[in-house]
Amino acid sequence: MMHLKYISYLVLFLFMCGCTNSKKESKNHNTVDKRTGFEAKGNEPFWSLEIDFEDRIKFKTIDKNEFSLTFPKANTVQPQDINAITYQSNNNDYQIDIMVVDKKCLDNMSGKESDYSVKINLTKKNGNQTIPYSGCGNYTGKALLNGIWQLSEINNKPVSKFSKPPNIQFRYEKGNVSGFTGCNRFKGNVEFTNQFIKTARISVTNLACENKDIEKEFLNSIKNKTLTYEINGDSLTLITKQKNLFFTRLKFQ
Repeated sequence: MMHLKYISYLVLFLFMCGCTNSKKESKNHNTVDKRTGFEAKGNEPFWSLEIDFEDRIKFKTIDKNEFSLTFPKANTVQPQDINAITYQSNNNDYQIDIMVVDKKCLDNMSGKESDYSVKINLTKKNGNQTIPYSGCGNYTGKALLNGIWQLSEINNKPVSKFSKPPNIQFRYEKGNVSGFTGCNRFKGNVEFTNQFIKTARISVTNLACENKDIEKEFLNSIKNKTLTYEINGDSLTLITKQKNLFFTRLKFQ
């Protein structure tokens, strides 16, 4: 009887340990970092960059003069003459200027291709010394929507026959949406969640041109709407109750 009692205690102990481990594993799974931002790195000298749009910038070098810097949330500017966006921030000792160019970038060591080329100027405030860095990067989290997406289908109806298909561009960090209807330009505001985007205050130019049917259908699908979105590589699907809109990310050589 005593032997059976010890076996019962042992079984109970192993069961409780199993439950504890399962809880720990579940907790670790649910606390995976899902920050929204931008990540980049470069070689010779080796460096890495993390932009958290909700919080801060982290820049680190991995060479003989290794150092790590943290900056507060960045200010953003979209230049008019280049398909890019710039981020600028300051801490007590340095100013960092980051330009993210919508252009394919190939890591010269790993051969890995990224969607964006990155140029960084790090300026030391005492002495005015500026150090340039270059490399490759990609947006992460909800900011994966950043960029220009060209419309390819509406409810499986191709739109590629048009010489200038509609497109849509998102800027997560500025809360902006803009694009081309196939005839007119539009712009407005957008809110992002993990599965939805909500457009608002969409304004449209008023040019007279052909292909008004596709423009009307496109605008009616995205203007001041809440849309479910799905991203699969370079493909984007925007889903409403009535329509599915399929896009392909525009890439610039």
